[in-house]
Amino acid sequence: MITRINKAKDINDAVISSAKVEGFDYGHEEGLRKGRKEGQAEGRKEGHKEGHKEGKAEGERKIALNLLEMGLPIEKISEATGLEVEILQQLKSEKT
Repeated sequence: MITRINKAKDINDAVISSAKVEGFDYGHEEGLRKGRKEGQAEGRKEGHKEGHKEGKAEGERKIALNLLEMGLPIEKISEATGLEVEILQQLKSEKT
């Protein structure tokens, strides 16, 4: 009788141990999937933000170049675009 109880306990312990391993593996895989998904979403968000920032800077640069070609004073272009005078002077020297 005690031998049967010990066997049953051993079987129960083995089943529980196996379930723990399976649960850990499942949780690990699920965590990796969730982490990848969140990482990709964050990457897209950061990429969009960076692209928007670069596009805005390029637009300001093009406007400044057009205004320089029209002969407007650098100080006025700085007021209109928000670009620093030094940057505008550099753009002007690159243009010529």
